[in-house]
Amino acid sequence: MLIGENTRSAIFLDRDGVLNALVQDHRSGKSESPLHTGDVRLVPGAVDAVRRLRRAGYVLVGVTNQPAAAKGVIEMNQLLEVHARVVSLLGYEGAALDAWILCLHHPEGIVPELTKVCECRKPRPGMLLEAAKKLNI
Repeated sequence: MLIGENTRSAIFLDRDGVLNALVQDHRSGKSESPLHTGDVRLVPGAVDAVRRLRRAGYVLVGVTNQPAAAKGVIEMNQLLEVHARVVSLLGYEGAALDAWILCLHHPEGIVPELTKVCECRKPRPGMLLEAAKKLNI
């Protein structure tokens, strides 16, 4: 199939700092992804923006680098619980996305199965290409 042939238009949205607010990392002092479900807050205006994009007819896909487990900062189950909280808050507000794709890898991680240079980690196009195949976008 050629791109554009019977495909739908999509918008790709990052998660942290776009849909949910960043939090201050107590170790580095930098703004980072939340590491606890209680720290998850939606960015003001994110819900309205998602609803407007949905009404405009776009397929909405979340694509997000989530390297905290690869770096050994948190356990995988905790990372997935934080992500589920973001998804839940958006859904509760009527702003669910059509799909989410997460890259869990990091080239400088400490967890062997998650430590690698991959095609899915942004800015590489792997997550976008995966979504294009799965969602016909």
